[in-house]
Amino acid sequence: MNKQTIVEQLTILSEIYRQPVSQDLPKIWFNDFADYPDDFLIEACTRHRLDPDQGRFWPTPAHLFSQMMFSSAKIKTLAAQAFEDNPGIDGTDSHTLQHESFFDRNQRKRQHIAQDLEDWQDWSIPRKLEFSKAITSEQAQMIASPTQGIEHVS
Repeated sequence: MNKQTIVEQLTILSEIYRQPVSQDLPKIWFNDFADYPDDFLIEACTRHRLDPDQGRFWPTPAHLFSQMMFSSAKIKTLAAQAFEDNPGIDGTDSHTLQHESFFDRNQRKRQHIAQDLEDWQDWSIPRKLEFSKAITSEQAQMIASPTQGIEHVS
């Protein structure tokens, strides 16, 4: 992350929300966003400003990250669709699939959705952002790697 990008985004937010930026805020944001590409922060700030519900308030870094990743509702929808596309996704054998009741199938579907959501909540932020197509897999690997230095920061 380029420090100038952070200053530019904070300046835009300061103008929109008519709130001054302390001298420490760019440092804090740089620490939070240092490993992410410039366009990530620009897109997150833009999504925040245009969000009818959240865009009325000054964003926190956590909110900006959440703007860039799938919501729990989206994960539930994806899990439900995956189950519909493949009812045996949970390992249920074909014989059981052919003979189970509507109630049993829906029960398995609910369990699958709940498990996918629980798994999602355990994922790291870089992995969630990669899955949400907010960053590339290479970027996620660089961010998640504890052995990486800051050489990838622009």
